[in-house]
Amino acid sequence: MLKEKAITKELKTCRVSLIEDGIIEFAVKAGCEVELSDVKEMVLTAGELGGGKMFKNLIIAGEYSSMSSEATQYMNSDEAHRYTIADAIVIDSLAQRILGNFYLGIVNKKRPSKLFNSKEKALHWLKSL
Repeated sequence: MLKEKAITKELKTCRVSLIEDGIIEFAVKAGCEVELSDVKEMVLTAGELGGGKMFKNLIIAGEYSSMSSEATQYMNSDEAHRYTIADAIVIDSLAQRILGNFYLGIVNKKRPSKLFNSKEKALHWLKSL
């Protein structure tokens, strides 16, 4: 359930919002390639919005969005996930599923992470943790 007024910050490649139940939503904009600097900005923003606490992440991949290899590598670091309990990634294409499965192969051993094709299912999973 979203707060009546979620705390939100617009970034170049995504919108970061603190929503209820200890969840931060990263809504990646359609058609953009997320670079290393973008991911670092997202992590800093999550820390700011969440007051330095750890949260469950709801990541909504925008249509035709992608992530550079440098950004993907950084996502495997403890620094990138210093505020992360779990990741639920909502995807909408085969290409995103392929990239998402690659990502899960990297991070799955470090924290609970799962791909979904709907926001509702992703939120349900995050709340069940």
